[in-house]
Amino acid sequence: MEIKYKIQELLGKQISVFDLKGIGACNNAYYVETIDGSKYIVKEERAVKEFLPENSLIVESAVAKKLYEAGLSVSVPHVIFVTEHPEMYGYEYVEGNLMKNVWGFLNEEERIHICNSLGLFHAEIGQKITKEASVACGVKINDSRGFHPEIIKDYDRLVVDSNVPDEFKELVKKAKKIFDGTSNMAVFQFIHNDAHHENILIKDKVISGIIDFGEAEYGEMAKEFSRYIRDYPDYFQYIVSAYEDRSGNKLYYERLVTNALISGFVDIVENYWKGGEKKIQAEKAIEKYKLLIDVEYQSVLTDLILWAESIIGTRFTATKEIHGDEGEVYKLSNDIDIYFLKLKKNSDFSKESARLEWLKDKLPVPRVLGCTVMKGICAMLISAIKGKNLKVLSQEWPPEKVIEKLADVLHRFHNTDTTGWPFDLSDSEKILVHGGACLPNFIFTDNSFSGYVDLGEVQLGNVETDLGAAIWSLQFNLGHGYGQKFLEKYGYSDTSEENI
Repeated sequence: MEIKYKIQELLGKQISVFDLKGIGACNNAYYVETIDGSKYIVKEERAVKEFLPENSLIVESAVAKKLYEAGLSVSVPHVIFVTEHPEMYGYEYVEGNLMKNVWGFLNEEERIHICNSLGLFHAEIGQKITKEASVACGVKINDSRGFHPEIIKDYDRLVVDSNVPDEFKELVKKAKKIFDGTSNMAVFQFIHNDAHHENILIKDKVISGIIDFGEAEYGEMAKEFSRYIRDYPDYFQYIVSAYEDRSGNKLYYERLVTNALISGFVDIVENYWKGGEKKIQAEKAIEKYKLLIDVEYQSVLTDLILWAESIIGTRFTATKEIHGDEGEVYKLSNDIDIYFLKLKKNSDFSKESARLEWLKDKLPVPRVLGCTVMKGICAMLISAIKGKNLKVLSQEWPPEKVIEKLADVLHRFHNTDTTGWPFDLSDSEKILVHGGACLPNFIFTDNSFSGYVDLGEVQLGNVETDLGAAIWSLQFNLGHGYGQKFLEKYGYSDTSEENI
């Protein structure tokens, strides 16, 4: 425990808690509490390293000191001591949870706020630590416009591997060609170089700190945003936009996206080879990159937003919404109104729009303002049902209230008069079912019900269709054990665990 007493000496305080928090490839990390209640993290160089780090702990601490003194909008470690023998430094403990652990509990507004904060952070560190300051801190000046040799080695190996699907290989080769052709668009500045959701801490739904500057360098911004694109493909553009607004730099979209795909391609392929859920994730990642790299699609998207604005008669801000696997949804909003633009590739909205038209005088549902097709992209513009969905409210309301509200709105839907139902054969024994009775599809304003959304699967059917979906959604969002309570509240006769 010699290291404990060395740290105690450096802090000048008696230690009450001393735990080895983690063993990294190059460093050990200790969690320390002192008798006055202060908390610290101490990083110590390992005697035997798995690889040579980009920066020594002395350089990393110098970077952290420089950024802390700059007074950034996002907190960074406050270094308390640095020593060369042994090589280590300590900083005040940053309260918060890893971003990857809390992201699923954040609503859309909170996620966008975090992304905007990240963009601002990356702009600020580039402004506060110039190239000259980077040299003074001892960080590497990396003026390369290409990939790390290991990434190229993996790329060369995988594009000729017969076990990699052809569509994977064709896409990554297309990405490589685009990336190589945009080298003149590279933007350089001081970068964290390891910005991902395990180095970003969240407390009270905002960023409480960004840590671990061991890989920091003066390098290309495409590297900086790579993990954001890979981990949050529906949100990275908020980070980019906030960065561009603050820094004044213009980043080349295609270069960012292709860099992310090529850098992470080995992970996608390895997930594909694992099979099961990992394989599905890999296939979804490739489909997402197809859309992100499809320059024509991005151009059509711009035209579709302009089409929507022409129908509404005013300009709007378009933001990508969290949505399911089928298609994309953009929220069009200004200070007064909100609309939604739903998109599908090689499909249409005829089924959903027809059902919305039939339902509009019977139930509170979105109004269809228009449908169109541009270069294979089908679009439907609808009005918004204002309020919060039950998934969001499940984080605010007690479970009993969520169950009661869900049972009430499903009863209302199921009791709808289906006289004149035009879409398939009428059956007096069938009722109107939603077809997607999950918590996000029911909107409330305060305690009052506002309306139903995502109605493309509305049909005449059995009540069990919606009850099963509702139970699954309740247990996914609230935890196991709420199915029986829901069925009892709804008034369904068989509430046995076997039936659930």
